[in-house]
Amino acid sequence: MLPKLLAIDLDGTTLNSAGEISAINQIQLRRITASGVQLVVATGRDIHSASLYLKSIGIKTAYIVSLNGAAVFKLGQSKPLMVSTIPNELIDQMAAIGDLDQVNTYFSTALRSYTVIRDQSLLAELV
Repeated sequence: MLPKLLAIDLDGTTLNSAGEISAINQIQLRRITASGVQLVVATGRDIHSASLYLKSIGIKTAYIVSLNGAAVFKLGQSKPLMVSTIPNELIDQMAAIGDLDQVNTYFSTALRSYTVIRDQSLLAELV
C-alpha cells in the first residue's frame, strides 16, 4: 500500500552538499508524485526558493510549508493558503534594535526574504 502523503525537508535532507537535488532523489520524487502520492516540502526557505527546486526537476503538484511553518502554498499559486504574521509594531521594535546594535537583520514576507545589512563584515562571516 502506497502512502498518501510524503513530507520532506530540503536543506540537509533532499539537497546534497552542493545544494542540488541528486539524480536519484529527482527520479524518486518524480516517481512518487506520478503515482499520486501528495508531496509536501517543509522548509525554512521562502516560497520562491523552494519552488525553484521542485519546478527544476519537473514537479508540478506539491504543497510547500515555507519559512519554518509561517506560510503554506500550493505549488504554482502565488496566493498563500495560510500565513502567520508578526504585528507591525513588533517589526518596528526589531528594526529599531537592529539599528541600535548595528546588526544585520533577516526579514521574510510570504513571498520573499530580505536582509538589512548594517555591518558588511558580519555578512562576510556567513558566506
